[in-house]
Amino acid sequence: MYYDEVPLSLIEELIAVNVRSTLVVTRAVLPGMKKRRKGLVVCVGSGASVLPSDPLYAAYAATKGAAEAFCRSLQGLDT
Repeated sequence: MYYDEVPLSLIEELIAVNVRSTLVVTRAVLPGMKKRRKGLVVCVGSGASVLPSDPLYAAYAATKGAAEAFCRSLQGLDT
Protein backbone atom coordinates (compact mmCIF):
# COMPACT_ATOMS: atom_id res chain seq x y z
CA MET A 1 0.00 0.00 0.00
CA TYR A 2 1.24 3.47 -0.86
CA TYR A 3 0.27 6.92 0.39
CA ASP A 4 -2.43 7.43 -2.23
CA GLU A 5 -4.09 4.19 -1.09
CA VAL A 6 -4.13 5.02 2.63
CA PRO A 7 -7.71 5.74 3.73
CA LEU A 8 -8.33 9.40 4.51
CA SER A 9 -9.86 8.32 7.83
CA LEU A 10 -6.48 6.88 8.87
CA ILE A 11 -4.70 10.11 7.92
CA GLU A 12 -7.24 12.11 9.93
CA GLU A 13 -6.68 9.79 12.90
CA LEU A 14 -2.91 10.30 12.67
CA ILE A 15 -3.42 14.06 12.64
CA ALA A 16 -5.74 13.85 15.66
CA VAL A 17 -3.36 11.69 17.68
CA ASN A 18 0.00 13.17 16.72
CA VAL A 19 -0.76 16.84 16.08
CA ARG A 20 -4.11 17.96 17.46
CA SER A 21 -3.63 16.27 20.83
CA THR A 22 -0.28 18.02 21.31
CA LEU A 23 -1.84 21.40 20.50
CA VAL A 24 -4.89 20.84 22.72
CA VAL A 25 -3.01 19.56 25.77
CA THR A 26 -0.38 22.29 25.54
CA ARG A 27 -3.09 24.93 25.29
CA ALA A 28 -4.83 23.44 28.33
CA VAL A 29 -1.75 23.61 30.58
CA LEU A 30 -0.52 27.07 29.56
CA PRO A 31 -2.91 29.09 31.78
CA GLY A 32 -1.64 27.32 34.91
CA MET A 33 1.95 27.76 33.82
CA LYS A 34 1.39 31.46 33.23
CA LYS A 35 -0.28 31.83 36.63
CA ARG A 36 2.64 30.11 38.39
CA ARG A 37 5.10 31.94 36.13
CA LYS A 38 6.88 28.69 35.40
CA GLY A 39 6.36 25.40 33.69
CA LEU A 40 7.74 22.97 31.22
CA VAL A 41 6.26 21.31 28.16
CA VAL A 42 8.00 18.09 27.18
CA CYS A 43 7.43 16.79 23.67
CA VAL A 44 8.34 13.29 22.59
CA GLY A 45 9.15 13.00 18.91
CA SER A 46 10.08 10.37 16.40
CA GLY A 47 12.93 9.86 14.00
CA ALA A 48 10.25 9.38 11.36
CA SER A 49 9.96 13.14 11.04
CA VAL A 50 13.53 13.51 9.78
CA LEU A 51 14.56 10.15 8.37
CA PRO A 52 13.55 8.85 4.95
CA SER A 53 10.95 6.16 5.29
CA ASP A 54 8.69 3.90 3.32
CA PRO A 55 6.00 5.74 1.32
CA LEU A 56 3.42 3.96 3.48
CA TYR A 57 4.58 6.05 6.44
CA ALA A 58 4.48 9.42 4.67
CA ALA A 59 1.40 10.67 6.55
CA TYR A 60 2.81 9.47 9.89
CA ALA A 61 6.13 11.21 9.20
CA ALA A 62 4.30 14.40 8.26
CA THR A 63 2.30 14.44 11.50
CA LYS A 64 5.38 13.82 13.62
CA GLY A 65 7.17 16.62 11.77
CA ALA A 66 4.27 18.98 12.42
CA ALA A 67 4.25 18.16 16.13
CA GLU A 68 8.01 18.68 16.29
CA ALA A 69 7.74 22.06 14.54
CA PHE A 70 5.06 23.15 17.02
CA CYS A 71 7.19 22.15 20.00
CA ARG A 72 10.26 23.88 18.59
CA SER A 73 8.24 27.07 18.16
CA LEU A 74 7.55 27.04 21.90
CA GLN A 75 11.17 26.43 22.85
CA GLY A 76 12.60 29.12 25.08
CA LEU A 77 9.37 31.10 25.38
CA ASP A 78 8.50 32.58 28.74
CA THR A 79 5.03 31.58 29.88
